[in-house]
Amino acid sequence: VAVFRLDADQLYLVWSNHHIMMDGWSMGVLMKSLFQNYEALRAGRTPANGQGKPYSDYIKWLGKQDNEEAESYWSERLAGFEQPSVLPGRLPVKKDEYVNKEYSFTWDETLVARIQQTANLHQVTGPNLFQAVWGIVLSKYNFTDDVVFGTVVSGRPSEINGIET
Repeated sequence: VAVFRLDADQLYLVWSNHHIMMDGWSMGVLMKSLFQNYEALRAGRTPANGQGKPYSDYIKWLGKQDNEEAESYWSERLAGFEQPSVLPGRLPVKKDEYVNKEYSFTWDETLVARIQQTANLHQVTGPNLFQAVWGIVLSKYNFTDDVVFGTVVSGRPSEINGIET
């Protein structure tokens, strides 16, 4: 975390961390609290001292989970899976030949609105819709109905009250 003063009345806060330390969800919770406290201080009020759920609650919950049941569940779901999905247009790359590339593009508002309408129509989120489309793309490129791919999720169990704070 760093704060840079650009001039007498302008500051920039720069925060950088690896997602293993704090995921996007947690960052949103933290930023909301940070700016609420900042606004309270600017208004001459004492900042709120809100406490989230302790990490130990999650560890206790995790310790009560049935690992054998989880392994059985995933073994059943992945039974018969034969090969990893090949990415479309991806050529094999040797370990020492990796080159990082970044692509950036902007969608017009009409397209974004149509995507959101489609997601709403099917009662899913935009990201869920993209995951479904990605699964279809992998299915077509790999000539199989059996496609497996992963995604990063918060992993917050809904059984723990207040886990989202």
